Amino acid sequence: TDENVLFASGHPRTGGNFGLIKSVDGGVTWQDVSEGLNGPVDFHTMAVDSEDGDHIYGYYAGALQRSLDGGDSWEYLNNAPDQIIQLSNGNKQGQLYAATTNGLYVSNDQGNTWELAAFEGETVIAIEINPVSGQMIANTSAQGLVLSSNGGETWDKSDFSTSDTVLYIASSASEPTKSFLITNSLKIYSSSDSGKTWAQR
Repeated sequence: TDENVLFASGHPRTGGNFGLIKSVDGGVTWQDVSEGLNGPVDFHTMAVDSEDGDHIYGYYAGALQRSLDGGDSWEYLNNAPDQIIQLSNGNKQGQLYAATTNGLYVSNDQGNTWELAAFEGETVIAIEINPVSGQMIANTSAQGLVLSSNGGETWDKSDFSTSDTVLYIASSASEPTKSFLITNSLKIYSSSDSGKTWAQR
């Protein structure tokens, strides 16, 4: 909800995990927020609710955690799907998507309950939902980069074609038709037509 606010989790150069950190100045400076549960955590994937920036989700050590107060307190979501690769908030409050080794799952109640949304039996490597338009872009092991403009009911192939695995996708709230992706070889591509066509940056 604020373009200057960023969250991150990972490892300092000296090793170990640094839990959840936050920047309020676009990444110039950072402050510690929380160690998470059984931390300090190293969230390999995170999501922040598109309507409420205090609702934060993170996946660590095979378990999904949730905070509803900006990271002050955390709880485990025991009903979450297994083997989560990537999380993405939806374009509705309380909506969360999980890309897993067995398909794409969605929760519409802050992660309390889940249902299979698409790609049953496939590994979904990356997922992004534009917080304004609801446009969905996913990368699956079987189908490559695919797009949906109707909430995941149907999917169309993108023209993006490479043997390089797409690892992460991001889209713009201020320019909803603009998207970016990064591949395993750290190449960055951009799209200005909601993911239909791509050009290397």
